[in-house]
Amino acid sequence: MQWYVVLSKPLVPREKTMEYAAKNLAWMKEHHEAGRVMFSGRTTEGPGIWILKAGSKEEASELAKTNPWVQMGFRDVSEIYEWTVEQALGVGRFEPPPAR
Repeated sequence: MQWYVVLSKPLVPREKTMEYAAKNLAWMKEHHEAGRVMFSGRTTEGPGIWILKAGSKEEASELAKTNPWVQMGFRDVSEIYEWTVEQALGVGRFEPPPAR
């Protein structure tokens, strides 16, 4: 399993999406509890950021496309990056690799 960063970009004003917020939150809760969505939230600039755990970039893309707001045409999730986590919460490698 690999981690993926998904930029969830708005296609409509936020006010239009709020009527369907419960569907979006139910989807998020289901996938957080299943361990497929590790982190999710919005930025002050507009895009949401989702950190997904999936077997491939294609699998991450297919999962993101099942989000209700994406299916309704409210969000675009076509920008996905494979993410190699090297440091987290003060744990990880903080020195350069050894010289060869």
